[in-house]
Amino acid sequence: MPPPTTSDSRLPFELERLIVEIAARRYHRPDMLHLLLVARRFKQWVEPFFYKMVTVRESHSAGLLLRLLEERPDVGRYVKSLCITANELDSAPLILSLVDACPSAENLALWNHNDSSLVLDRIAYQPLRRLSLMSSHFTVHSDPKRIFGERAFEHITHLDIADIPMMTHWMATRWHFRRVAHLTHLRLRFVYPSDPYLGELLALPILSASPAMQVLLVEHHRAADTIACLATVTRMAADRAFDPRLVLIIDHSDAMRAWEAPVRGRRDAWASGEKHVRLQRSHNCYLLLQIRGRG
Repeated sequence: MPPPTTSDSRLPFELERLIVEIAARRYHRPDMLHLLLVARRFKQWVEPFFYKMVTVRESHSAGLLLRLLEERPDVGRYVKSLCITANELDSAPLILSLVDACPSAENLALWNHNDSSLVLDRIAYQPLRRLSLMSSHFTVHSDPKRIFGERAFEHITHLDIADIPMMTHWMATRWHFRRVAHLTHLRLRFVYPSDPYLGELLALPILSASPAMQVLLVEHHRAADTIACLATVTRMAADRAFDPRLVLIIDHSDAMRAWEAPVRGRRDAWASGEKHVRLQRSHNCYLLLQIRGRG
């Protein structure tokens, strides 16, 4: 039985709600905001879509968001994707509070340089599937050999590690990705200067130890470094085992839009990587994957 309403709508209640929810799925956030203001019942229907994806770009908005989530805990349960990209946001308690206030988040990106060891403890019981962290979050951890055995990684299928310095790529060989039981998609992003032998020294050993992994994206800060790495693994493939799951990528897309893409029903780098793996397997060679930026 639909709730009573003073609406003058001539449409049946369920049909009106269906139309509004379809519109909310297709609209961009500014348009959804207009829907929220139409009527109270519209607000109830649209809010789960409006707050499904939350991005924090600066500290002031982080404070406002936390105030909202504290006043209305139900909003936090709508959040499925949370991205904190404010570099100036150096308050670990504030970050932890935001994470705590979104218990239903399945996608989490922390793109700042705070120590994430506390965050890993706090997200241990959240239903995370996709996780993106800076490399500094791992280097500050007391035991890099143990980190991927944390409960926080128990259900992770997609893992992205950004800003990995060349001089610490040896540490990545100590990151036991095979401990992440459900990991199928991994992305490693290296900063300049980079090593053209990363494919041989790092990527292929990771794949060899992770038979369940579907795609490993390796990205260098400079396109020239990625091309040099491609040339290296191509030479290696002539006399060693070829693994099409290794995808060398040059990505010109906006990082924020790319992270939001799956929530919006669009293809992200990992989806493009899956297609590229099939292409490399059919050609039996390594091919460069380039993702163009959108205007």
